[in-house]
Order: sequence, then structure tokens, then C-alpha cells
Amino acid sequence: MKLMPQFILILLLALLPAFGQASPQKKSAAEQEAGKWLALIDGMQYRESWHRAASLFKQRPLTRRQYMSPG
Repeated sequence: MKLMPQFILILLLALLPAFGQASPQKKSAAEQEAGKWLALIDGMQYRESWHRAASLFKQRPLTRRQYMSPG
């Protein structure tokens, strides 16, 4: 019976990559949104890019003023 925990661990490790993959639809939507955001940056529309940035991005210790200032 000692092999059962090892077997379960191996099984979980084998299945782990399947849980980390996004569906093609979600990935496509994320890529489209990222492309729109990068277009704002390329167009030097920094204020709008700040507003559209993901909340995770905004959690960094960087103010909007710092984000928009050059260098």
C-alpha cells in the first residue's frame, strides 16, 4: 500500500500541464486585448493605456504619473 501515494503523486504531476493551458478561445481573446493595448502604447496614448491596463499591472508600486513620464 505504500505505492499508492507515489502513484497518486505521479498521476497528478502527469496531469498538471493539462490544467495550465488556456482554451484557444480564451487565448485568442487575451491576445486580441494585448494587441489593442500595445497599439495604444505604439500610438503614444499612455493615459488611455494606463486606464486599460490590467489590475495586476496597476498593483505594482508605480503611479500613473511615473508610468507616463519619459525615462
